[in-house]
Amino acid sequence: MFRTRTSRALLLLAGIVALLYATTGLFLPSSRKLTFGVDKHSGKVRVVHSMVTFLPPHQFYTLSFDKRDDAAQKDGLVRILSKEGVPVTISYRLKFGIAAARLPDAQRLVSNGWNAWLGARVGEAVSAVTRQVPIEELLSPTSQFAARRHILRKTVADHLASSGLKVTDFAIARMEPDRDALLRFKRAELRREARGVAGRVAVIAIDGADWELLSELSNDGRIPNLRALILGGTTASVQTIQPTVSPLLWTTAATGLAPDRHGVIDFIDRSTNGPVTAYSRRAPALWDIAEAFGRPSAVVSWWTAWPPQPTSTAVYGVPAGSVSAVYPPELAPRISAVAVPESTVGYAQVGRFLNITAGEYQSSEAATASDPVRMFRRLLSKTWTDHRAAIEIYTQRWSIEVTFQDMRSCLGLETTRGRTENTVLRAAPSLFGLYSIVAALYAQLPQSQKLAGRIEWAGKRGASFSDAIRSVRRSLWQES
Repeated sequence: MFRTRTSRALLLLAGIVALLYATTGLFLPSSRKLTFGVDKHSGKVRVVHSMVTFLPPHQFYTLSFDKRDDAAQKDGLVRILSKEGVPVTISYRLKFGIAAARLPDAQRLVSNGWNAWLGARVGEAVSAVTRQVPIEELLSPTSQFAARRHILRKTVADHLASSGLKVTDFAIARMEPDRDALLRFKRAELRREARGVAGRVAVIAIDGADWELLSELSNDGRIPNLRALILGGTTASVQTIQPTVSPLLWTTAATGLAPDRHGVIDFIDRSTNGPVTAYSRRAPALWDIAEAFGRPSAVVSWWTAWPPQPTSTAVYGVPAGSVSAVYPPELAPRISAVAVPESTVGYAQVGRFLNITAGEYQSSEAATASDPVRMFRRLLSKTWTDHRAAIEIYTQRWSIEVTFQDMRSCLGLETTRGRTENTVLRAAPSLFGLYSIVAALYAQLPQSQKLAGRIEWAGKRGASFSDAIRSVRRSLWQES
């Protein structure tokens, strides 16, 4: 029948193919592996138990897993969302067996693959629990969620049981949040909380000062403004960092980090062989953090603040720089208007600090730029310019929140606890209404009853709201 060489070759080839097909579909029982096949059409399950089992490849989708404690073990990843919508990648370990004679969604298993199919089933079960849990609860090892993992295991077991699997154990090995998404959420959360805190914060740094010197000057009445702050607040001594190099200390105060982390350890940046700048700093400063949370800042003559990032932060001058360091550029005319030129620093001003005669001062005017008195005049010029620039920037950067805070403080009203739109719509008109009433009553007072000028600051031209409300209160008390 098969006498020709071609026929015999074809027969031999067909036999080899049939043998390979049969070999591929034959599975031996093993105590170390769980092997089963899923019918691609009906979903029926055929498990390899105690005898050789034939699982035709055209009919069955075959799976094999290592056994641990008489159950198959599978490690996987699933991506879920927290209650706030922060993506979290969960590494898990699943131990399971086959509980049903038929898998209900076999066609999806065959089309998507085992890993995708199982990951989707586990993800559905885990998400049903975690989408009700805040992100901090999910990640904290001491949270209630961590202490009640059995609820999660039961949910996964029940959900996979409906897909024909018997879960004997489910354990979370690690949870890793999406860092960018978590950072965006925390920033938004802090911004929402920050909106309820109206007011301003001033950080004043005096290089080389100590409490012994400040106390002596305060007791002598030489620093009345600082004395008022001391008497109205709390003072304390803190330990410094060695070596006491100004850029190192100022950058530590601005970043809250040790020098080995913020990277500024000297006056000179060794990578550029020039003075330290903002590029020398490896960590965000206080004004950078405030900017990230929507809070505008003003920085005057602070180490590593220049050059600034293109933000809403106003920056003027550097401790070792010139008056041309102004950002944003449109701020320059205002700074120029309050600048103190070196030519205006005369003997009367220098004599307050240096024990020199008028003749010695006059001779220094004709000396070179390296003359000590000339250098001291430039130092006074820059110091007083920095001082006036700081006040100019600080008093001009008002916001509606600051106005609210000042009005609440003067009117004796507490801050509203609510942060909804309706709360603002109710509180704001009432607050501005009271403000308008006080202003109208103040305008009607005789000039002799107007108490103006008690609270002073640079640039003040008339009565403040504090002046007005004190005058109105005094008038009403006298009438009653």
